[in-house]
Amino acid sequence: MNRFIFLLIAVFLLLAGVIWLLQRSRPDFDFSLLTVGNALLAALTAASFAMVRRGINGRPQAFVGGVYGGTMLKLFFGGGALLAYVLLNRPHLHKPSLLAVGGLYIIYTLVEKIALQRVARRPQV
Repeated sequence: MNRFIFLLIAVFLLLAGVIWLLQRSRPDFDFSLLTVGNALLAALTAASFAMVRRGINGRPQAFVGGVYGGTMLKLFFGGGALLAYVLLNRPHLHKPSLLAVGGLYIIYTLVEKIALQRVARRPQV
């Protein structure tokens, strides 16, 4: 779990740096959306990983339920926050910023699933 937290923090900081560089080169992006989206997705990924991690040592059904629950957690909370943003900022909506948040979702999902694969392959004691 500690290795995953360090990996998650590293990915968060790397993406924060990319967002900062993007702000310098493309000022038309909504950086408050990208920054909040990065932080929210990092927190949701940590919660999702913890849910799935609890089910690894248990029954196979608990593991599968944890994977589904973690995915739904990120999808619904992330999607709900994005929908709230769209409804509140409809006149000033920047679509490439929304697509960038979708890219952040994909990156965090890949990081989580790769880490879970490594944990699941290790022999459990």
